Amino acid sequence: MKAIFSGFKYLDEDGNGQRATTLVQGTPPNVVLVLDVSGSTTDNFYGDQIVPDLNQDNRQNTIIDAEIAAAGELLSSLILGGYGDSKLGLVSFANSATITFD
Repeated sequence: MKAIFSGFKYLDEDGNGQRATTLVQGTPPNVVLVLDVSGSTTDNFYGDQIVPDLNQDNRQNTIIDAEIAAAGELLSSLILGGYGDSKLGLVSFANSATITFD
């Protein structure tokens, strides 16, 4: 028999004792993107759409291109959702992690 545990950790900023239901929280929110830039990200991306060459390595539709596209969509979503003043950070990793910007 397996035991199943679940739960949530959150900061109750408004003091109402309830977990917020939105993905983005905080004023302004802190957002950290983590991107895998290891060698395997040059492999082909097998998604529903062809992803253009976003990292300018002369190869389209790679995993890193898809990661960059997804990060761009997230940032666009933040702006459209009224979170353009978010504090952003980017961590990239291959063999070790590097803070690319803070």
